Amino acid sequence: ERVCFPVDSGNANVSAKGQVTPGTSFGEALGALAARRDVQRVLEVGTWYGGGTTLNLALAVKCTAPRDNCVPGPATGPGAPAGPTRCCRSLVVTLEAYEPAWAHARAFLRHLPVWPVLGTTVRDTEMIPESEIPPEEKGEHFRLYYARDRAIMAAMEPRLGPLCAAHGFDLALLDGNEYTGWAEFQTLLRACRPPPLFLALHDTGTLKTRRITAHLAEHRGEYEPLIAKGDTAAPGCVLLRCRPERAFAPNSAGWAIYVRT
Repeated sequence: ERVCFPVDSGNANVSAKGQVTPGTSFGEALGALAARRDVQRVLEVGTWYGGGTTLNLALAVKCTAPRDNCVPGPATGPGAPAGPTRCCRSLVVTLEAYEPAWAHARAFLRHLPVWPVLGTTVRDTEMIPESEIPPEEKGEHFRLYYARDRAIMAAMEPRLGPLCAAHGFDLALLDGNEYTGWAEFQTLLRACRPPPLFLALHDTGTLKTRRITAHLAEHRGEYEPLIAKGDTAAPGCVLLRCRPERAFAPNSAGWAIYVRT
C-alpha cells in the first residue's frame, strides 16, 4: 500500500544544507541500513534543512526501491492537500517544527521519496521541564532555543504519534529537539505497533539522548546495540565494512544504532 503526501510544486534551486553529510560515518551507516530489504519505510525526527541524514536516507531508499515505487497522487478533492501529491510504497517521513528549515528541505528533496512534515513531535508539556535541566546544560543553546521551541510546539498539534499509528516504520531516527528526545522515544514505543525494527540516535552523550541510552542499557529486552560511532567490533560494523572512524568525513557528534529484540 502506498502512502500519499503533498509535494513541492516550485522550481526553486536550493542547495544542500545539513550536518550529517554523505561521507560521514553516520550518513553511510544510515544509508546502508535504509538500503536493506527489510527496511522500506523510515521515520525521521529532525529534518532541519534536509541535506544531512534525510538526504542519506532518501538516496538509499530511492536506489533500492522498484522503479514503480512512487506514482503521481490522485487529484485533490475535499479535505485533500492543495497542489500535487505523490504516492510511494517505500519512503522517508521526516518531521520538522521550524518552518524555514522545513520549507527549504521540502524544495530541496522534492524529487526524492520523502514526505517532509511540518509539525512538532510531542506536546510542549512533554519537554524536559526547566527545573530538571542541569545547570551545566543551561548555556547558549538553552538560552537561544528552549523558550523559542516551547512556543513553537505550543502552537502545533503533535504529529509523531498519529504518523506512527497510521504507517508502519522499519527504521526510526531520533535527531530532533534537545529537550524532547525522551518523550519522542516513549511515543515510538507506545504508538508504533510494532515498534521500528531499527532505532538510530544522533548526538549520543547529550541531553537529547542520554536518558534513552540509559534506558536501553537497562532494558535489553527492547533493543540491542547494533553499532555505535567508532566501534569496529560491533555486530553491525558490516554496515560500514568495519572501517575505522578516520576513514570517513569528520563529524564530531556521537551516534548509535539499535535493533529490536
